[in-house]
Amino acid sequence: MRWVTAVFLISSISGTAAFAQCDSGEDRLKFALPDNETASSRLKAVDQLKEAFDKDLQGDFCVETVKNPEYRTTASVVKALADQNAHLAAPAYSDLAEQSPPHRVFNLPFAFRDIHSLSRYQGLQGPAMQLTLGRLQLHALGFWNMAMAQLSAKRSLINPTDAPGLKFRRDREHMSTPTIAALRATGVTIEDKDLATAIRDGRVEALAASWSGMDNSKVLEGHAAITETNHSVTGFHLVFSKPFWDKLDQSKRTKLTQSASRVTQAINREAARAEDASKKKLIRSGKPIRTLTTTQRQAWIRILGSVRESYLPKGGTALLDTIEKTNRQP
Repeated sequence: MRWVTAVFLISSISGTAAFAQCDSGEDRLKFALPDNETASSRLKAVDQLKEAFDKDLQGDFCVETVKNPEYRTTASVVKALADQNAHLAAPAYSDLAEQSPPHRVFNLPFAFRDIHSLSRYQGLQGPAMQLTLGRLQLHALGFWNMAMAQLSAKRSLINPTDAPGLKFRRDREHMSTPTIAALRATGVTIEDKDLATAIRDGRVEALAASWSGMDNSKVLEGHAAITETNHSVTGFHLVFSKPFWDKLDQSKRTKLTQSASRVTQAINREAARAEDASKKKLIRSGKPIRTLTTTQRQAWIRILGSVRESYLPKGGTALLDTIEKTNRQP
């Protein structure tokens, strides 16, 4: 695969594609991305995937990223893969939940104790999710677990009783409108570019973000303390067009699976290192970082009970039991 720096118009509505110059005999794999995605954890992970496939699948495949305004919705991405107009995608867990009920557990606030618990759960439930994705004409290749969210605020935020009246930044992924309402707080919508200023001037009094997100948003300048809650997860599920997958011979499917597994492990390791580095930087700053006790965590779970129930798919009680088993493991 010879990578070429190029951009071209692929149709009047489809946006642009950054493409690889395929060698003779290589199949071109189109990776579907929303056209407004420019600098995100997903885009960086996709770049890692392309590099890995370039190395591991030389002679078999080359990858191009296709950015399309239609791919801003997960339903459109799923349809594109089902129709084989694209071959690969990495929908966010929170978005894929709209199409795949088993993914709704990833939207549960205060579900997983930490990233290790999340990974154990995915190992247990991965086969069941594969069946559901199969009905959507998708084949799963890996969970990209990018980060878990923490809370920062202008005052100590340990118990849910500390939250009423605070102005939380509204974020569907980390702090949704129903969650904010359940805490009897106020939600405000702030763009990323305005967040640091909003924290300083008090428009945002509480924030849910990953360690790296807090580091980048400069919460130290306006918030009194951080609480390590791990109450939500940011991640993407790498999926393949099942109709295209089923047409491949077994040797190519094996190569794709092995390469995707290796790069998924590398992406998750790198994400964990980045989060750990940001956390240590925040600790060195002297800003108080508090960890919830089991009792305090249960208090948050109780107050958000109705929100959690709204996300649970059919058979949710059994899934909660599985989550709790993974949470209890060291």
